[in-house]
Amino acid sequence: MARQKPDLTGVFTKTETEQPKKTKIKPVGIGLKISEWERIEEIGRELGVNRHMLAAWVLRDFIERYEAGYRPPTKTKTKTILANK
Repeated sequence: MARQKPDLTGVFTKTETEQPKKTKIKPVGIGLKISEWERIEEIGRELGVNRHMLAAWVLRDFIERYEAGYRPPTKTKTKTILANK
């Protein structure tokens, strides 16, 4: 007796519906010093996550705190520029 072929109807149909734009993930590059990435990797190993997961968590945590009213300390610098004649 021959084996029955599996039903492959809809095998290429999306399993998830489209996500709203605000929940889609957009990969972005972040310019950090090599030593900063190395430290992030060390912390990630301590926590059991990779550097990308850690960086995303840190940024999301900052956004959450910022939205709650936290503002990081800042300072103003004055810069003198020579005028062109």
